[in-house]
Amino acid sequence: MHKLFLNNKPPGDCYKLKGKTGDVSISLRFPARISHVSVHHISQALKFDARNAVHSFRVWGRLSKTDSNSYLLGEFEYQPTTKPGTPTVQKFPLVRPEYLDEVTFELLNNFGDESYTCVYHLGIHPHQNSHHGNLSEEEIQIRSERLMGLKQRAL
Repeated sequence: MHKLFLNNKPPGDCYKLKGKTGDVSISLRFPARISHVSVHHISQALKFDARNAVHSFRVWGRLSKTDSNSYLLGEFEYQPTTKPGTPTVQKFPLVRPEYLDEVTFELLNNFGDESYTCVYHLGIHPHQNSHHGNLSEEEIQIRSERLMGLKQRAL
């Protein structure tokens, strides 16, 4: 698993994105077949305000650093926990697992804090043994054709 933040952050010590929206991209050293992503926020049981937690988000993927498009791989909602002992990490399966070079979390909104969105952990989860090394241009074209039915956005 790849995580945006590797250390355990204490409550309140998060990466603060100005406003309710933003993008966070994770570039991989080698393409990996990504099957799930995860989001973590501090439990409300610790009496922390969850209004700045990530709520709705989209996940986009790029097949290679030379690809001019990103492909929509899913749209999800994170739900903060309220009960002590309830896991605060939530995993979300992607629409179509694919070898990707880059994953972008498009944060659409939080739970109402206008000033900032607090990000503790964003994770990407590849299939085991999915690291592939560098892909040929032909392989990138084949994979791009498989994703053509998905929503795209230009970079």
